[in-house]
Amino acid sequence: MRNSGRARAPEAEREAALIDRFIEMMAAERGAAKNTLLAYRRDLADYGAFLASRKISLRRARQRDLSDHLGALEAAGVAGASLDNGRINAG
Repeated sequence: MRNSGRARAPEAEREAALIDRFIEMMAAERGAAKNTLLAYRRDLADYGAFLASRKISLRRARQRDLSDHLGALEAAGVAGASLDNGRINAG
């Protein structure tokens, strides 16, 4: 797990561990490229921050939360290709 040197709340530690495990799986089982893994980590960190601003944990997030996040990204001017590139998909 990455350690920034700052103490984290237990829930933040658990969520960081979930992201770490996902990234490790993508590297080991799917052979994802380094840049892809970095992009996934950034996307998940951004999504986690969005959820935290709504006081929702990553474990409790639902499809509607992801849809709301994608809407917020679109409203902020994130390019359509970034939303449609297969990494970010609300299903």
